[in-house]
Formats: sequence, structure tokens, C-alpha cells
Amino acid sequence: MKYSVIIIDDEPWTREVIKELGQWEKYEMKVVGEASDGLSGLDLIDQLKPDIILTDVKMPGIDGLELLQELKDKGVNARTIVISGYDDFEYIRKALKLQVNDYLLKPVKPNELNAQLEKCAVQLKEEWNTNSTSLYDACGFMSVEWIKEYTKARNYIYEYLQTNNEKLLKDSFAVLKNVIVANEGVEVSSKLLMSIFYDFMHSLENYIVDSGYQTKQVFKDQNVSFVFKQSVDLDEMFDFMLMLHINAIDSVSALKRLKNKVDIAKIKEYVDANYTKSITLERVADTFFISKEYLSKLFKQYTEQSFSSYITKKRMEKAYELICKFDIPIKEASLLTGYKDQAHFYKMFKKHFGKTPGEIKNDRL
Repeated sequence: MKYSVIIIDDEPWTREVIKELGQWEKYEMKVVGEASDGLSGLDLIDQLKPDIILTDVKMPGIDGLELLQELKDKGVNARTIVISGYDDFEYIRKALKLQVNDYLLKPVKPNELNAQLEKCAVQLKEEWNTNSTSLYDACGFMSVEWIKEYTKARNYIYEYLQTNNEKLLKDSFAVLKNVIVANEGVEVSSKLLMSIFYDFMHSLENYIVDSGYQTKQVFKDQNVSFVFKQSVDLDEMFDFMLMLHINAIDSVSALKRLKNKVDIAKIKEYVDANYTKSITLERVADTFFISKEYLSKLFKQYTEQSFSSYITKKRMEKAYELICKFDIPIKEASLLTGYKDQAHFYKMFKKHFGKTPGEIKNDRL
């Protein structure tokens, strides 16, 4: 499991820079959430229970130092890195009193950030307990009265995700949103929305993994983290979730189409590894589940030779090497290059080199 990281900063560009500079894969980390203010940051921490928190000092609602004090009071044991543009000794002193891992000044330098991430990784590895951290705490809202309606809608959404039905997917998201509004009103608590969002992100990751891919393959450089703020917009979050689901469908479908395309390079590798055996166009076509007609056309386009010409050339070059370089008897060379009929081997050899195997061997003496 990767160490979970959240970033709390009211400046979008700062969050993007941090995500860009951090060597997350190297240190086995993953940015799982973002918040643009201290209050939303606290909710996010309650929801995701991250291993590492990167937080700004001056933010709306409560500042970073108040957030750190709150975490200390709650006994939160996450590693914390404070990032700020304020080169102020008093801030540094207070932050250090709250036992932060470090205090980094903006603009953040890549080597300083990654040095701190590495330090956090080392400390976490020493204390790591696989049962202590959960990236997706979907139990945060399991006691609501409308949980059955929610679960039903969520299951439909997952079903339509698997069947690539974008229309029914959109309809189901609309149904779910109506369920929430009917029971909670338009002003939905950020904690509830966080629970819903990360529950769906967990479900979406399951879909991607079950499809045989990784999240980074599907979304590439696309930001999949919704930025939570004090006034969470229900419509905005649902639009974002729907967009991620539709993009996942499109991307997984594209990856599957690409995977299903005939990999002619792999076929050529197979032929190169097996040309000395009783290999035929039909047998190779069956191995790769394509028609022999299509394989013949594709192979000629790729190698600029017909399948049979390519095999013959490979066999003859190998036979020449065996006979002339390793002094292998002609009969054995015939068998070693896939020719059980020695007369046929002689015929093909002479056609290719203009001389019989014996004549070629004598010329070398």
C-alpha cells in the first residue's frame, strides 16, 4: 500500500506545483486529496486519515498553525510539512513546537521537498502497520437513513460503468443527486460529500483494476482529486465525478481496443523464436487468434517479405552458419533448421545460395 498524502493550500497553483515537484512514486506515496482551506482540510483528514499532510500557514477559516494544534489535540499521528511564504521566526517556532516534520518556504525547492518526503517515508516504514490506514473511509455516512437508496444507486452506477453505458450512467448520477437533495437539502455537509466522493473513487479504482489497468494508465496526467473548500458545491462535485467516470469508460475502452489490435512486432518475435520448428502461417495465425489471410497481409507490410520468404531466409541463414561456421553435418543442419525432408532442404538451399550445401562447404575448405 502506498502512503497517502493530502495537500491543504488556498492557492491552486501552489497545490499543482507541489504535486508536480513531489517524487511520489519513488517514495511510494500517493496524493489522495486536496483542500483549499483549514476547515475543509480538517474534514479531509478525518475522512482519509492520511499518512502525510502538507499544509499552508495562512488560509481562510483556520490557518495552518490552528489546524496543526487541532490535529495535536485529536491525537492525529500523521507526518506534517508546513509550506508558507512567510519567512517569520515566530511561525517557524510555533510550527516546530507542534512537532511538524519541517517548515518549507515558498517557492518550494524540489530538492528540499523531496528530502522531507524521503524522511517521512523512512519514518513511516519503521512504524507502518497495514491495518492502521484506510484511504477510503466509506463508513462515514453508513448510518444515514437513506443509505439503502444510496447503495442501490451506487450499484447501478457501477453496473453501467462496467457495461460502458454512458447515458444510464448520467441518469443514475442524477437520481443519486436527487436522493441526497431530498434527504439533506442543497446545503450538504463537506464530511458527507467527502465520504461519497472517496467511496466513488474507490469504486472507480476497482473498475480500472478489474479491467486490467492502473489508474495512471487511464487518467494519465489528469487531476482526479476534487478540491474541497468550506462551501462545497454539490453540483460541482457530481459533475466532476461524472466526468471522471465517463473519461474512465472512454480511456479503458481505448486501451482495450489498442490491446486487441494485432501486435505484429510480437508475432515477428514469435516467428524468430520458432522458425526452426514446424511453423506455418496457419499455426501462427491460430496462436494469435487471427485469420491467416490477415496475418499474411500484415506480415508482408511489416517485413516487406511474404511469410514463407521470411521463414526460408531465416532458415537458410541459420543452415549456412551451422554448416560453415560450426561444421555441423548437412543432415543435422537440415533437421536443426526445420527440414525433415533432406531432399527438400537441398533444393531450398541451392535456390537460396545458388549452390548445394556440399558445394558451399567445399568452397570453405
